[in-house]
Amino acid sequence: MQLYQLAEVMCLDDRMLDKGKNVETQRDFFDDPAGIFRLLQAGSAPPASAATSTGAPMASAALPPTLTPIPTLTSTPTLTPSPTPFAPFNVTAMVDNLNFRTNPGYLFPVIRMYKQGTTFSVLGKAPGGEWFYVWAPENIEGWVFGMLLESNR
Repeated sequence: MQLYQLAEVMCLDDRMLDKGKNVETQRDFFDDPAGIFRLLQAGSAPPASAATSTGAPMASAALPPTLTPIPTLTSTPTLTPSPTPFAPFNVTAMVDNLNFRTNPGYLFPVIRMYKQGTTFSVLGKAPGGEWFYVWAPENIEGWVFGMLLESNR
C-alpha cells in the first residue's frame, strides 16, 4: 500500500473501504493493530521491516520527519503610571448657603452650609471633575459642587 493511500484512509472515514480502492491491502493493514499504532505514532507508514498479518512487508515513508519550532515568549515592558502631581489651590463660594457634604453627590448628607465668599482649599476632585474635595475654615474636610465655586486658577 502506498503512503498517500494510507493517509486517505486514516483521514477520511470508512467510505474508502466501501469504494473498493485497494480493499484487501487496507483490510490487511487495519487487521494489524501494531501497524496502525506505529502509523499514528510516527505520522507515516510503518517501516519496511514491519509486516502485515499476511506477512507482506509494508512500504516505508519517503519524507523524513521534521521538527516544529516552538515559539518563544517575549516580555513586553510594563509601564507604571505615575500619579499626576496635584497642587492644592483655593476656591471661593459663589452662592449663599453652599452645601458641604460627606461624599460627592446630592444624595449624601450635608455636614454644614457656608456663606458666599467663604474660601476653601481644594484637596482633590471626584471622577468626572464635578465635585471638589475641600478643606474648610473650621479644619474639616468634605465635598462641594464645583459649579458653585470660583477659582483664580
